[in-house]
Amino acid sequence: MKKNTVLRVIRIALATMITATTVTVNVRAMDGEVFENIENDQEDVNTNEEVYNESVEEAMEAETAAEESVEEAVEITAETIEAIAEGNEEAGIEAADVTDGGAVAQESVEAFVEAVESLPVEENLNEAVAELNEVTEELVKVDEADRAADESAEETVAYVAEAKEVANSIVETVAETKEQANGLIDIISSEDADAEQVSEAMDKLDQITEDAKENVETKKAAFEALCDKFEVAKRQLEGAQKVYDETVKHLKSDDSNVNKAAQKLEAAKKNVEVLSEACDNAKEDFEKEQAAVEDILAKKEISDKNKDWKTQDKLMESIISGYIIPNFIDKDATNIKYTEMLRGFDRQNSSYTVVTYLDKDNNTVKRYFNIDRTDRQFKENDQWYRLGSSREIVVYEKPEEDITSSVYQKNHFGNFSVTNQFKADVNSGKYDVYSFDYADGTNEFKCIDELEAGVESGEIEFVDGVYYMNGTAARKIVQTTSGNAKGIRISTKDDAGLKAFIENASKLVEKYEKYGEIIADTQDKVEEASDKVEALKDAIDNIEENRVRISADLVADLRDYLSEEDMTRVLNAGSTQKAVQILESILAGAKEDLDNAAAELDELIEKRDEIKESLSVSEEIVLVENAAEEAVETVVASEVVEAVANTEAVANTEVPAVAAIPVVADNNVENNIEGRRYETETVAEEVIAENPVEVVLATLAEIFENTVAPVATAITAQSNTANENVSENTVRVTAGEAAGEAQQITEEANIAPVDMLGQILGAKRYNKYNKEFEEFTNKLVGLENSEAAFAGIGATKNIKALAEMDTESGIKINWLWLLIIAILLITEKKIRDERQKKAQELKAA
Repeated sequence: MKKNTVLRVIRIALATMITATTVTVNVRAMDGEVFENIENDQEDVNTNEEVYNESVEEAMEAETAAEESVEEAVEITAETIEAIAEGNEEAGIEAADVTDGGAVAQESVEAFVEAVESLPVEENLNEAVAELNEVTEELVKVDEADRAADESAEETVAYVAEAKEVANSIVETVAETKEQANGLIDIISSEDADAEQVSEAMDKLDQITEDAKENVETKKAAFEALCDKFEVAKRQLEGAQKVYDETVKHLKSDDSNVNKAAQKLEAAKKNVEVLSEACDNAKEDFEKEQAAVEDILAKKEISDKNKDWKTQDKLMESIISGYIIPNFIDKDATNIKYTEMLRGFDRQNSSYTVVTYLDKDNNTVKRYFNIDRTDRQFKENDQWYRLGSSREIVVYEKPEEDITSSVYQKNHFGNFSVTNQFKADVNSGKYDVYSFDYADGTNEFKCIDELEAGVESGEIEFVDGVYYMNGTAARKIVQTTSGNAKGIRISTKDDAGLKAFIENASKLVEKYEKYGEIIADTQDKVEEASDKVEALKDAIDNIEENRVRISADLVADLRDYLSEEDMTRVLNAGSTQKAVQILESILAGAKEDLDNAAAELDELIEKRDEIKESLSVSEEIVLVENAAEEAVETVVASEVVEAVANTEAVANTEVPAVAAIPVVADNNVENNIEGRRYETETVAEEVIAENPVEVVLATLAEIFENTVAPVATAITAQSNTANENVSENTVRVTAGEAAGEAQQITEEANIAPVDMLGQILGAKRYNKYNKEFEEFTNKLVGLENSEAAFAGIGATKNIKALAEMDTESGIKINWLWLLIIAILLITEKKIRDERQKKAQELKAA
C-alpha cells in the first residue's frame, strides 16, 4: 500500500511532464487538421463548376458569327470586284470595258465600270471587321470580368460560411472547456478530495485549458485568414464588377464598336446596291440592244427570203429603230414610228419614209430615211440605171431639203406617171429644182423653167452657168442616194459597226448577266453579315447590367449558419454591393462571437492560474505528507534512478564521487538555485558502501547540496560572499541574484493567498493542512530550527558523515525527508523544462 502510494506520486509527476511534451504535438495535429479543412474548402470553392452569364455567352457567339460572316463578305467582295475589273478566265468572266456595247448601253456601262473601280465596298467591310475585332476584345473582357466576379462572389459566400463555421467551433470549444473546467474546479474545491485527486484535477484543468487555448488560437488564425481572403475576394468582386459594368455600358453606347461596325456594313450594303443597280442598268441596255438585234435578224431573214422592196423597207425600219436612232441620233428616243415609203416627184431618188419619235424631253422629232440595194450602180444623168437586186440594203438618211424640194417640184410640175419619156425628161434636167440660200438662213426654191423665165425678164441673171437672184447664187438640188449620202449610211452587207453590234449584243447580255450573278451573291453575303451584326447588337443589348451575383444557390451554403431573416436579407439585397455588405455584417457578428468566446477562455485561464497559484504550496504539502508516511520501502522514480548508477551493476565497484559540497561560510551559492543547470566534475573516488542504499543517499545528498540546501542557506545568508571556490565544478552567480531567487521561492512556498485557499479548499480543510504542515516540518527535520539543519547538511561533504551526524551539532537528519524532496524537485524541474520547451516551440510557431 505504501509502495503504491509513492508510485502514484511519481506517476503524477511523470504525467505532468508527458502532458507538457505532448501539448505541442496535439496543437500541431489540431492545427494541421483545421488548415487542411480550410485548404479543402478552398479547393472546393475553386473547383466548383464555372458559373457564367448566358447572355454574355450568347453575345460572344453572336460576335463570332458576325465576324465570320463579314469576313466571308470581304472575301467574296474582293473576288467579285477582281473578276469584274480584271476578269476571271477560270470562271468564264470577261473584264468589263467602257467600250462594251453600243450607244444605248454606253453610258450605263461607263457608270458600272466606274462603280466597280471606285466604290469602297471591300474597304467598308474591312473596317467593319476591325470594329468587330474590338467588340471581340470587349466581350472577352466582359466574359472574364463576369466569370471573375461570379467566382469572387462565390468565394465571398464560401469564406463567410467557413469563417462562421470556425467561429461556431470556437464557441463550442470554449463552452465545452468551461463545462469540463467547472467540474474539475468542483473537485479541487471539494473537502473530500485527497491530494492525488486534487493534483489529477489540476493537471487535467491545465491540459484542457491549454488545449482549448491552442485550439482557439489556431482556429482564430484560421478565422482571420478567412477574413483576409474574404476581403481579397470582395475587392476582386468589386474590381471585376466595375470592369464588367463599364465595358457593357460602352458596348451598348451609341459610340460602341458594334454600332460602328453596323454603320460600315450599312455603307457596304448601299455601295453594293449601287454596283448592282449599275450592272442592272447596263444589262438592261444590252438587253434592249439584244432585242433590236433579234428584231433586225428576224426582219433580215424575211427580207432575204422575199427579196422585195416591201420586206426590205421593214428591215430598214428595224435597223433605224434598233441601231441607227439609239446609236447615232438619240439613245433616249422612245415611241418610234414610221410612215410607209413615200414617193417623191421622180418616184425614185426622191422617195423617202418619215420617222418620228419622242426625245428625252418628250418632244416629237421627225427624220427621213430611204434605202438602196447594195448592188445598185450609179450613172450620171440616169437615175434608173441598174437599181440592183441584192438581199442586202443600204439605209441612209435624207435631209429635209430633199423632201421639201420634191414637194415643190410636185406642186410646180404636177404628178407624172413614170414613163420612159418622164424618165428621159428627168434625166435631161427638164424638172430640175434650185434653191437660193439667203444669209438670214432662209431659202427659196425655183424650178429650171422659172429660172429661165427670170433671165428673160431680167429678174434673174445667168453668169457662167450660174443663176443669180438678188445677188444670191442658185444651188441645184440633187436628191441624196446611197451613192452620195453624206450623213448616216448603214449597209447590212459590210458595215463594221452594225456587224459588231449584232454579234456582241447577245454576248454582252450574257457577260453582264454573270456580273449580275456574282454581284447578287456578294449582296447576299453583305446582307447576311449586316443581319448578323444586328443580331450581335441585340445580343449585347440583352447583356444584364448591374448583375446580382449572390444567388440563392450560393446563399444556400450559409443555411446552417444564418437565420432565415439573414438569408432573406441577402437574397433581397437587390445588388451585389448590398449583399456583400450584409455578408460583412454576418462576418462581423461571427467575429464578435469568436472574440467573446476567446475572452471567456482567457477569464477561465486566469481563474485557473489563480487556483494553481493558491494550490502550489498546499498541494505540495499534501503530496509530501502522503509520501512521508509510506515511502520508506518504495522504489525511487525512474527519473531519480536515471541520475544514479544501476545499484545491482555497481555493487562493490568504484564510481565517481559526488561533487564537493560548497562550504557556506567561504563560498558563494549563487548558481545552486533550482532551475539552473550545474556541472559535475570528478574530484575523487570513493568506494561504495556495502549497502547500495548509500549510493542513492549520496546522490540525494548531491541533489540536496545543489538544489535544496542553497535555498535555505541563501535565505539566511543573502549577503555572504565566498573567498574562493572549494572545487573546480562550482559555478558562480552574484549573491544578489541568489538572494532574489531565494526570496521568490520563499514567497511562493510560504505566502499563499489565504482567502483564495480558503475559498478553494474550504475553511476546514485549509486549517487542517495549515496545522499539519507545521507538524510535518518538525517531524521531518527533527527540531524546529530547520535553518540550522540546512546549514549542517550544507557543510557536510561526505554522505557517511552526513548519515552519522550526531546531535552534537544540534541536527537530526531524516532521510525520508531527503528522498521525498528529491523526487518532488526532480519532477518539478522536469515539468518546468518541458513547459519552457513548449513555450519556445509555440513562440517559434
